[in-house]
Amino acid sequence: MTEAPQIKHVIYDTSAMVLDREHIEGLKALQDDTGSTSLISELFTLFISENQEKINQLESVCIARDDVTLKRIVHFIAGGAGNIGLMRLSALCRGVEEAICKGVLLDYEACARLIPQEYELATTAFREILGAD
Repeated sequence: MTEAPQIKHVIYDTSAMVLDREHIEGLKALQDDTGSTSLISELFTLFISENQEKINQLESVCIARDDVTLKRIVHFIAGGAGNIGLMRLSALCRGVEEAICKGVLLDYEACARLIPQEYELATTAFREILGAD
């Protein structure tokens, strides 16, 4: 397991798991038995399609120090990540959002680098779980 990303003045639960396997198992339990694409696969595909562009925008938004857009992006990612069990990504994004609200976010470069890294780590781990079925 990799260490949780650290961004100065961003406070979040760094002990959060990359994936909440219990949450993911709960999602799996909601699947129907028709043999069609599973609910969890559909949710993950939707998460990727809705968030990849936002991840791609992070660098330019952070270079511009555009707090309004950055807050909107991390809020959106945090919600989707939490819904599918990507807990550390969700916590990190909520921490960035809170730092923006408090006016203490200073390290935009770290945000531009570490949020996409955490996104990649989390989505790769999730893909591995999907492949294990």
